[in-house]
Parts: sequence; structure tokens; C-alpha cells
Amino acid sequence: MDRKIYLIKVNGTLIEVSREVYLAYYRSKRYERHLAEKDAARKLVHYAALDTLHHSGEEELRDEDAESIEDIVCLRVMIEKLNVCLGLLAKSERELICALYFAGKTERQYAAETGIPRKTINNRRRAILKKIKNMLKQKNNVAQTPLEPGCLNEGVKIPSHEP
Repeated sequence: MDRKIYLIKVNGTLIEVSREVYLAYYRSKRYERHLAEKDAARKLVHYAALDTLHHSGEEELRDEDAESIEDIVCLRVMIEKLNVCLGLLAKSERELICALYFAGKTERQYAAETGIPRKTINNRRRAILKKIKNMLKQKNNVAQTPLEPGCLNEGVKIPSHEP
């Protein structure tokens, strides 16, 4: 009985292999062709098709989950304006806002610490927020004024998107 010889081409050289290796090799080749035909039928494009000599095609694709530069800049400007407004508040007003919004205390906890009734704290908080809102609406409050240590000067992180 004649023994059949199985050859595969590796780096331009024919190499004799067993029947199992030969079949596995050509099955994988056929499967790759099958996937390429399916992709062509669905009009799929692979990232590699977008590659050029100077950069990867993947770099051209927009990350849908990433924040836009405009949003980042707007956030930083708003934080700077808020910091200026907090610096313009009276010390007691700033302490109340910092405790409730930056230290994470509830009105009830702050009332227990200070001995001020909770309803009074609620009324002051609403009045201070209204005051800050009015300050933010004014265009002249952006001028940098020397700030007393405020909540935003101590530990509030501004998102950075540096590579």
C-alpha cells in the first residue's frame, strides 16, 4: 500500500507532516477564509484595514465612552467659578456648604455638631445656594480674587484627561 505524503508550506518551504497536522492546518486555513467571506458579506471592516505607515487605524476611531474636550473644559471653568463664589461667602456660610456638600454630612449631623436647629440649617442652605446661583449668573465674578481656604481648594479633584 502506498503511503500518502502530506506537505504544508511554512515560510516558503514544504514540510512533511502527519495526516492529523495536515488536516488541522487546512481546516484552520479554510475557517479563516470562511470568516473573511462572512465579514465581506456583512461589509465589516477590521481595524487593520485602517492602518497607515504613520499610525494605527484604531487611533482614528472615536471612543464613545470618553468625555468630550468641551465637557471637560466647561467642567473646569464651572469649578473655578464655584471656587471663586465660595471664597466670596462669609466664613459661616462657606463652612455650612462645605460640611453639607463636600464633607458629606447631613443637615441632621451638622445640626447636632453646631447646636443650630435643623430647620434653620435647611433655610440657610437654601439661601446660600440662591446666593451662589446669583453670583454665578454675574459675569464679573470670574475675576480672580484672593480666596480664603475653601472647600474646592482642599481635596476636590478636577478630572484630568492627560495620556
